[in-house]
Amino acid sequence: MLSVQPLTLPGPTQSVKSQDDPHGVNKALFKKHVIELFGGLRGGHMERWVYMDLKRGGELHSGSELWNAFVTAGMEGRNNYSLPRQEASLIQSANTIKTLSDLFGKCSVITDFGSGGAFAVKEKAMPIVKGLPNIKIYSPLDLSKMMLFDQAAKAANDDLKGFSREISVQPYHADFSTMRMQDSGDPIRLPGNQSCRRLGLFFGSTVTNQEMDIGAEFPRGEIVAEIAKLGDILNNGSRTGPLQAQHGLVIGYDSNLDPQSASTIYDDVGDVKIWAPLITGVMFDIKNVLDPQPFKKNNGGFDPQGWHHEKVVEQGPPLYPEKPDGPPQFIVVHQCVVADKDQDFKLVSEHGEIRRFDIKEGQKFVIKNNFKFHPDFLRQLTREARFNPLNPIRQEGNSMILQPLEVSH
Repeated sequence: MLSVQPLTLPGPTQSVKSQDDPHGVNKALFKKHVIELFGGLRGGHMERWVYMDLKRGGELHSGSELWNAFVTAGMEGRNNYSLPRQEASLIQSANTIKTLSDLFGKCSVITDFGSGGAFAVKEKAMPIVKGLPNIKIYSPLDLSKMMLFDQAAKAANDDLKGFSREISVQPYHADFSTMRMQDSGDPIRLPGNQSCRRLGLFFGSTVTNQEMDIGAEFPRGEIVAEIAKLGDILNNGSRTGPLQAQHGLVIGYDSNLDPQSASTIYDDVGDVKIWAPLITGVMFDIKNVLDPQPFKKNNGGFDPQGWHHEKVVEQGPPLYPEKPDGPPQFIVVHQCVVADKDQDFKLVSEHGEIRRFDIKEGQKFVIKNNFKFHPDFLRQLTREARFNPLNPIRQEGNSMILQPLEVSH
C-alpha cells in the first residue's frame, strides 16, 4: 500500500558547500550553461541545476526542497502530478516484482540513479531491493546531497531495519550525466567486484528530462548518449571491452502522448505554488552564484524576480512514416522562463570574454523538458544506446511503463 507523507514546505536549508565552491555547485559549468542559455545556443539543458540545494535567501526554498514538496503534493492529490503514484503502483504489483526477479534475480547490487526523496525510495526502490533474492547492496545516487543523505539513505536504512537478510546502504553523491562524483570529481565506481551483477533503476521519468530547444530538431544522438552512460556506469565506467558481468537496467517513463493532459500535470493547484517557483527559482540561483552585473550603469541589470513560468508543448514526427495520422514518436513539454521586462546584463565567460545579454520582455528560455515517449520509440533509442530491450511491464489504465533492459555491447 502506498504511504503518503504530509505536504509541508520545510524551512529553507543552508546551502550545501563543497571543497571547490562556497555555493556547493560547479560554478564554472553553471556559468557556461547560463551563458549558453541566454545566448540562445542551447535549451532544456539546465535540468541538473533545477534541483540544487542552494539556499535562495529569505523564505525562498531550494530547488531540491520544492521538488520534494511537489512530489508529496501529488501523492496527497493536492496537484495533478500523479506520475509518482502511478509508477509506485506499477512497481509494487506482484507481477512486476516476479518479472524483475525472474529477469535480474542474480544481481547483488542495485544502483538507484537519481534516487530522489524518501517517498521514491520507500515506495519504488525498496519493493525491488527486498523482492530480488540476492541483493546485498543498495546504492542511491543523487546530485542533491540533502535529498541523498537526509532522505534517500535514511529512508532506505529505516525501511531495511529488521529485514530478513542484511542489505548495506551505500549512497553516492554523484552526477550520472558526467559519470563523476560530485565532491571529488573522480569517476563513479559502483560497489561490488568485477564479477558481480548490478541492476540500475532509472525511475521518476528521469529519462524524459532531455535537452531540446523550442522548434529544434530532436537531439536523438545526445539522448542516446545520455542513456548509454548508465550502461557504462553499471559496467564500472566503460563498455569498450568485454562486459564484466550481465547487468540490467529498468527505466520508468510516461507514455502519455495527449498534449493537454501531459502538460496539465505540471500545473500548480490552489494557493500553494511549487512547480512555477521550481523553474523560475533558477533565476535566483543565477543571481546568487554568478551575480550578473548591469552592462550599463543604472540600467537595472539582471532581476531574478522579473520572470514567470510558461509551458510550450511540441509533438514529434509520426512513429511510422507510412502512417502520417498515427501516433507520434514523442511529445515534449518545454518548461520555460519568460522575461517580464527588458533586462540588460553581462557575465564574464570562462575565457575572460565579457558577454552582454540584452533580454527583451517576452523572450522565452527553456530551462528543462519533459518528454513523453511512445514505447516503440523508446525501445529504438535504448537499442541504439547498446541495450537489449525486454518485454515492457504495463498496467491497465496507467501511462507509466517500466522498460527492463539488458546491458550489451
